[in-house]
Amino acid sequence: MHSRFLYAALAVCSALPTERSAAQSSGDVPRLIQLLGSTSPNRRSAAFDTHQRTPRAWTTPAAAAELLRMLESEDQVIATTVRAGNGVGEGFGEYASAVLEACLAHCDKAGHLAHMLRQVAKGSPVRFDAIGVLGGVADRFSPAQRLVIDSALLVAAQDSLDWMSRSAALGALGTIARSDSGLPVEWRARIHRAAAAAMSDKNVNVRLAAVRRLYELGDSTDLPLLRRVAAGDPHLNISHGREVYPVRVEALKVIAKIAPP
Repeated sequence: MHSRFLYAALAVCSALPTERSAAQSSGDVPRLIQLLGSTSPNRRSAAFDTHQRTPRAWTTPAAAAELLRMLESEDQVIATTVRAGNGVGEGFGEYASAVLEACLAHCDKAGHLAHMLRQVAKGSPVRFDAIGVLGGVADRFSPAQRLVIDSALLVAAQDSLDWMSRSAALGALGTIARSDSGLPVEWRARIHRAAAAAMSDKNVNVRLAAVRRLYELGDSTDLPLLRRVAAGDPHLNISHGREVYPVRVEALKVIAKIAPP
C-alpha cells in the first residue's frame, strides 16, 4: 500500500541508539505526548513506540493532535531530504509506516487529508510517491472525502508538465476503482474517461498506465480506440533481439477481455 518515500529512512535515525527514559512510560502520558514533538528523532520514535504499546493511548484528543503534527514533521524532513537531492537510509521505514497507520486510525480525518493533499499538490518534492499512497489509503476516509481524493488525483492525471504524476495518478485511480465499491457511477465514468484520454499521451509510461486502467474499466465503447492503439502505437522496445510494442500488446489484452474471439 505504501510507496517508497514512506518507507524511506533518515540515516540519523538508524545510526543513533534508541533513547528511553522513565518519562516514556504509560504512567506519564503528558510527558510522553510532549516527547512526541521532540527535536530528537530518537526521542520521537521511542515515545511513539511506547505510545503504540499503551492501550488506548492515541484516543485522547491531545495525543491524536500530536500524532498528526508528528506525521507532518517526519514527512517534512523526508521532503526536505528529497528536495536537496540527498539519499535516505533504510532503518526509518517501519517507523514511518507505523506513524502513518496510527494516524489513519486516530488522527482527525480532515486534518490528515489536508496534509496528504498538500503532498500530492503540484510542486511537492514527494508528489509522485504521495499520489500512490493516497490512492492506497483512500478507503480509510469518508465517502465525501474520497470524492475529494478522486478530484485531486484526476487533476494530477491531467498535469501536462509532469508525466510521472500523470502515470502515478492513473495507477492510484485504478486502485480506487477496484477497491471502492461505493464509488458513484459518475465518478467511475470520470476515471474511465481520464484513462481513455491518456491513451494518446505523448509519454509511453502514461499510455501504459492508461491502457491498464482500461483493462479494469473498459467496455465495448472503447474498442475503436483500443484497435487503433493496437495497430499503431509508435513506442518500440527491443527485447532479446525482438521488436516489442508494449502499448500495442497491452491494448490487445484489453480487446481480448472486452470482446473475446
